[in-house]
Parts: sequence; structure tokens; C-alpha cells
Amino acid sequence: MPTENRSSNTDPRDVFIRLNPLGLGESELRKDSTGFEDQRTHSDYLLFLAGYRETHPEPQHHTDPGGVERLIAQCVEKDALIAEIDRIGSAKLAERDALIEQMLERLNKAQIFGWDKKVAALSASADPSAPGVLPRAHDVNMFQRTAQPGAKS
Repeated sequence: MPTENRSSNTDPRDVFIRLNPLGLGESELRKDSTGFEDQRTHSDYLLFLAGYRETHPEPQHHTDPGGVERLIAQCVEKDALIAEIDRIGSAKLAERDALIEQMLERLNKAQIFGWDKKVAALSASADPSAPGVLPRAHDVNMFQRTAQPGAKS
């Protein structure tokens, strides 16, 4: 005889009908509000039900009296941690946004003064003959020493 899992939504009458341990006909297996319409089937079902309940006990839920309070305290603590993470994250995002705003303002000022083009031209190449590079405004040799330090020229 196969075993059935007992849960709160399993009607033992359905198990009795499915197993049909006595080989009863369909007319004898009609259910009523509390058992079966046929009295002999109902009596057999009650015997079956006693054995079924013995072998398939209802799950017992024992709750530790302090367990509920501990679970609530853990939930409150987790909610507080989540709120703190949100607050820190929001502060970091606000700080990042402020830095981006500052950089955009500086970038816009650089564009106004034409610095962006000068920086791009200088960054493009170190070769003065390359297009887009500004020519040197001074003679590099003028900074070289021609005499020893402390000597008068």
C-alpha cells in the first residue's frame, strides 16, 4: 500500500477513494458532507481513517515563546541596516553628482576660453610639424646654461 503525504489540504476521503482498499464500486464511494453516503462504506472509512491518522500524524508546530520576539528584533535590525545602507548610498551618490557638476562647470569654462582646443592640440602630438599642434613660442636653447654656476657672463 503506497504511503501518502499528509498535509492540511489533503482530504483523507480522497486518499481512501484513490486507494480503494476494499475494491468498492463508484456508487459506494460517493462522499457526503462528513464521510460517505453509504453507511457500510462510512464505517470502513472510519477504520481506515484511524489507521491513516496513526501513520500520517499532523505536523506539530512548537513555537519557542522568545522565538517570535527574536525574529521581530532581527527584522527590525535588518530594516535599520537597510535604511543605513540607503542613506550612505544616497550620500555617496549626492557627493558624486556634486563632483560631476563641478567638472562640467570647469569643462564649460575651458570651452569658453578655448582651452579645450589648446589641450587637444597639445595632446595630439609632440611633433611640431603635425597639424593642429601649436608652434613653440620660445627658443628652447635660451634656457640652456652656457657658463658654470656662479660665473659672470
